[in-house]
Amino acid sequence: MHPTPGYEFIFRAGRHPVVIYDRAAVICEINETGARNLGLPRSECIGRALGDFIPESQEMTVSRIAEVLESQKPALVEDCILLGRDSRWFLSSMEPLADEGGGPPQLVLCTSYEITDRKRAETLFEASSQQLRLAAETAGLGIWHLNMETGILDWNDRLFEMYGVSREEFAANQLIGMERLHPEDRAASDQAFAALNTGVPVALESRVVR
Repeated sequence: MHPTPGYEFIFRAGRHPVVIYDRAAVICEINETGARNLGLPRSECIGRALGDFIPESQEMTVSRIAEVLESQKPALVEDCILLGRDSRWFLSSMEPLADEGGGPPQLVLCTSYEITDRKRAETLFEASSQQLRLAAETAGLGIWHLNMETGILDWNDRLFEMYGVSREEFAANQLIGMERLHPEDRAASDQAFAALNTGVPVALESRVVR
C-alpha cells in the first residue's frame, strides 16, 4: 500500500521511524528512517513481519496492534530494542488508521522517537542516587529531597530519627520539620529554601527542638 495523503509527508521527510503494520505485524509501509534502523532498503522491508528483523518483538507487537485495533484508541509504549549490537530505547505512538472502505480499522500507524540518551541519563541518576543513599546510611546522614515542581518532600530514615518524627506524622504534615526547628533558626532556613530556586548551592546550620 501507499501512504494516504494525510500521512504522505511523514514518509517523505520524517526523521523519526514511521511504520504501518497489519494485524500480524507485517510491514505494509515504512519510511526511510525506519528502514535504516532495520538495516535494509525500504523496498526490502515492506511485506515482511517485524519478527524477521527483531524476533523478540513480534509477539508483543502483535498483541499491542490487536489492542489498538479493538479499542480504536491510540497507545503509547516504551521498548528497549536490540538493533545490530546496540540496545536502543524508543517511545512509540500506535494509532489505528481509518479503513478506506469505511469498515473497522485494519492497520496501525506506529511513530517512534528514540529516547536512549534519556534512559541512560535516568540510569546514571538512579545509580548515583543509590550510591548517595548507601553513603548516607554508612555515615548516618539525614537526607531530604524536594521536588520543586510538585512540592513533594521526601526524607530518609535517618532524618526521621534526627527529628524524632514518625512517617505517619510526616505524611500528615510535611511542614513538621520546619516546625521542629529552633525559633531562632527559622528565618535563616526560610532564606535557604528561597535560594534553592536560583540553583545556587546552600549551606545551612540549624537546631532541632524535639
